[in-house]
Amino acid sequence: MDYKKLYLAFVLVGLFLSFSGCGSTSVEDDWGNTSSVVRVSNLKGRVIASVSGSERPSAREAYFPLASVENTRVFLEDDSSKYAYADKDGYFIIPNVPEGRHRLIANVISGTTTYRQRSDVVVVSGQYETQLVKESIELQPAIYELKLHISDLNTGAPLPAKVKIWGYSFDVINGVTSV
Repeated sequence: MDYKKLYLAFVLVGLFLSFSGCGSTSVEDDWGNTSSVVRVSNLKGRVIASVSGSERPSAREAYFPLASVENTRVFLEDDSSKYAYADKDGYFIIPNVPEGRHRLIANVISGTTTYRQRSDVVVVSGQYETQLVKESIELQPAIYELKLHISDLNTGAPLPAKVKIWGYSFDVINGVTSV
């Protein structure tokens, strides 16, 4: 068997494949379709219990003070599948957050009281492996209930709908839901 001819054939096939784009590392994949690259960062922050004296004075219901921020679920308002749970000191890291503008929702139940808070806008640049949220998220008792009535403007007939508030979805049945 002539190994020189076999070697030359492999070299020629390799050159042909590299020039034709097979195995390309360019932005286009091997089939000529443009692939998109999404830059992500881990998002690190902290949740804290409401500071003494900062409870809302207009609260009409009694609530249990928040004993611990441990296991507070923190998630992206626009993608609740991106979440993390706070440790005993309130620190959390949400992995693989895509670059862009996001708000975080923190939520925990203590006793019979739900504590919840929405962060200011956090801009994720994707430049760093882990990006810090500048301000802590201060949990507040979620003691108010919102009742929504959704109806047709012309007829007043109740309408079914899906309402999304602070990352939570609610089904409106017969035009009414409580949030």
